[in-house]
Amino acid sequence: MYQEFARIYDKLVFDIDYKKYSDIIKSNISYKTGLRILEIGMGTGNMTKYFIDSSKEYYGLDPSVEMLEVASSKLNEFKNLRYLNIGIEELEMDNYFDLAFSTLDTMNYILDIKMLNESFKRVYNSLKPGGYFTFDINSLDKIERVLGNNSYIYEYENIFYTWQNYYDDKEQKVEMILDFFIKERDRYIRITEEQIQKYHSPEELSKTLEEIGYNIIKIVDFDTGKDVKSTSQRILLICQK
Repeated sequence: MYQEFARIYDKLVFDIDYKKYSDIIKSNISYKTGLRILEIGMGTGNMTKYFIDSSKEYYGLDPSVEMLEVASSKLNEFKNLRYLNIGIEELEMDNYFDLAFSTLDTMNYILDIKMLNESFKRVYNSLKPGGYFTFDINSLDKIERVLGNNSYIYEYENIFYTWQNYYDDKEQKVEMILDFFIKERDRYIRITEEQIQKYHSPEELSKTLEEIGYNIIKIVDFDTGKDVKSTSQRILLICQK
């Protein structure tokens, strides 16, 4: 996932309000300057700029070297930024971070529940006592109805793409096949991207997190910062070690 896709990713997320999401995270924790921060699923660094200025040390974790290369080209002015080209389940840093966060449904891409649990443990061990871990997930309504078995067609600037989804009700997983056609001069370049997301319920995740040792502070609608509703699309879990 995210190889050639990395070079066009930023053009596809033009409508995402990263500042709003960063403000919701900050408003639900004791956010201050001088923190050691871990961003999980950093991607091309679009969320990074809303946290890095006030941080003491900042680590961006992503298994895609291509995504991190794009992020590096955009964020090379920040000397306190380090990159971790690993999966979250490989994290090995003990009692180091004040805040670990992940946005834009990174956890939905972890399909195996054992790997997800191991990832939560790795993050827990990396946090200082009292440190925060916050992440969002796509809701069942979004996985089942908005993504579901639906097809979408988009066109933006020099990119035309189709998005075909296949939903497995039993497994609560959706397979997404995206075909991008990028106009370069007098021809089109085609990129095909296949992704799978699985629904993880907030209740099940909360139980797992508490068993590891986290304290669940709050669960909110990530688009509004208010209480979760049946129609909420993104759900934010805020935990503390």
